[in-house]
Amino acid sequence: MSRATIDEARSLIRKKKYSNAIVLLEGVRELYRNSFDYYLVLGIACLYSRDYGNSYRNFDEARHIKVQNVDLLLGQAALYLVRGDTSTAIGYYLDILDLEPENKKAKAALEFVRSKGDYETIVKWTDTGKIEEFYPEVAEKKESGHLYFLFLQEVLPLLPFFFA
Repeated sequence: MSRATIDEARSLIRKKKYSNAIVLLEGVRELYRNSFDYYLVLGIACLYSRDYGNSYRNFDEARHIKVQNVDLLLGQAALYLVRGDTSTAIGYYLDILDLEPENKKAKAALEFVRSKGDYETIVKWTDTGKIEEFYPEVAEKKESGHLYFLFLQEVLPLLPFFFA
């Protein structure tokens, strides 16, 4: 059940039903006290719903569990960008590029800050929702169990041939 709840929340976020995802996740908070994915997905849902305070709190909880994650850093950078704290946002975007040198969102956000990053433009982009192009996306979680099952089913029976 627990994994299904986070997957359902991801699906709701992809459908732009952010408040539904938040309500769903808040209802199972006790089950996920130490879950990085829980806090990350809830933080992203809050970010898209413009609940920046709760987004910040959930990203902070996620960061206590796992420090270096590109989606988490994108979310935190976006929060600082929305606040107009471009120097802190730049630091996060540079951290992202250290982890993932070809990250398009981080590169685009840095270019935005460099060329249009004045406070008035940031406010306009936030107001119109255009700033969301720098937010992390919520992809479907790829389950490693499927690959493991495939390995057991397809590869394992062939192993005796390699060692014969």
